[in-house]
Amino acid sequence: MNYLANQVINEADISIICKYTAWSILSLFHLRSIGYTSMQEVGDHINRLYWGMTTSKTMSKAVSTFAAAIKDAESLLMLFDQMHKNDPESAEVLKRASLVMAVTAWETYVEDRLSEAVEVRLKALSGSAVGKFVSDKLAEELKRLHNPTAEKTKRLFLDFLDVDVTLDWKWANSDPASSKKSLDNLLAKRGDAVHRAKPQNSGPSAPHLVKRDDLEKAIRLLKNLVESTERCLRED
Repeated sequence: MNYLANQVINEADISIICKYTAWSILSLFHLRSIGYTSMQEVGDHINRLYWGMTTSKTMSKAVSTFAAAIKDAESLLMLFDQMHKNDPESAEVLKRASLVMAVTAWETYVEDRLSEAVEVRLKALSGSAVGKFVSDKLAEELKRLHNPTAEKTKRLFLDFLDVDVTLDWKWANSDPASSKKSLDNLLAKRGDAVHRAKPQNSGPSAPHLVKRDDLEKAIRLLKNLVESTERCLRED
């Protein structure tokens, strides 16, 4: 049975399809004109722009901040793509900076999203001793956060919202366990990028600390984590 053949596409759906198709075509010509040489580069950039458009429809304030920050990380990656062929050594710093910026966007999202959700929960207790106690306790915990690993993120949302957001960290080709492991590995790599400019065995053939494909996967991972966390909190 052909599932798609039995679906009804209404007028609004057709309008959206046409809009995104036209937008993608225009983006293709624009990106070609500014130096993109492969369809992979063009497609990746269109996907990044599309993510920003779709998340803006139902975003929390925390997602809005994250979207702006992750866009900056993607801009650095785009700049790397433009520079690395002519000046590969100088371009390497852009990858490390992009990684640090992307993980910082995640840290800020966790802090802002938790604060935002707790504020909503405490509206009924505004001005009360209980409300003040919870707010002060949250502020204390966030000051100590610094590195929101999967376990730390899970614990914070459980303690203050009674929700395990990590259970929803699943999407195509990734389940909660693998998503948590990927996040923790990414945070560890960010630490290396901050504290080590180059691998210790630096030299002409030394491997780069941050590989371009890995960085792109990292940005995609963080976007998926944010989308999944938002979905979980909306359903709660």
